[in-house]
Amino acid sequence: MSNETAHDERDPGAPGRAMFALREVLRAFNVATKKFERRFGLSGAQLETLEILRDNPGLSPSDIAHRSATDQSTASVVVKRLADSGLVERRQCDGDRRRSHLEITEKGEALLAQAPPSVPTRLREAFMRMAQPERVTLTHLLERWLGLAGLRRA
Repeated sequence: MSNETAHDERDPGAPGRAMFALREVLRAFNVATKKFERRFGLSGAQLETLEILRDNPGLSPSDIAHRSATDQSTASVVVKRLADSGLVERRQCDGDRRRSHLEITEKGEALLAQAPPSVPTRLREAFMRMAQPERVTLTHLLERWLGLAGLRRA
C-alpha cells in the first residue's frame, strides 16, 4: 500500500478510516453515558445492567458479568450500587444461600421507562440486524485487529 493510499481517509482500507470508525463508537459511549449520568445519576454500566435484568429477570451477578462482557468484580459493584439505590432487589436462591438472583424493582422499571436505550443495547440490536455472515466477519476481524495490536484479553 502506498503512503498516499494509507493517508486517504476515503479509502476504507486506510488505517485512519478504521480509527475514525472506532473513535465514533467510543465517542457514542462517552457522550451517551455522560448525558445519562447527568440526567439520572447512574452510570452506563448500571443502565445496561437494568436493561439486562428487565429482559432476563432472575439472573445472578455472574450472569450479568457474562452478558455485559465485564468481569465478575465490576458486575458485583454495579449490582451493589443498583441494590443500594433501590433499583434492583437481590434474593437468595433456595437451597444455596451463597447464590443470589436479581430482580428489577418498580423504581428500576420506572427509570427504564424514561431512559433511552444504552449504547451497548443499541449496538447489539444493530449487530443482530446484520446478516449472519457479516456478524461473523466483523467479530473475527475485530478480534484479529485486537490480537495484532496486542490488546486482546486472554
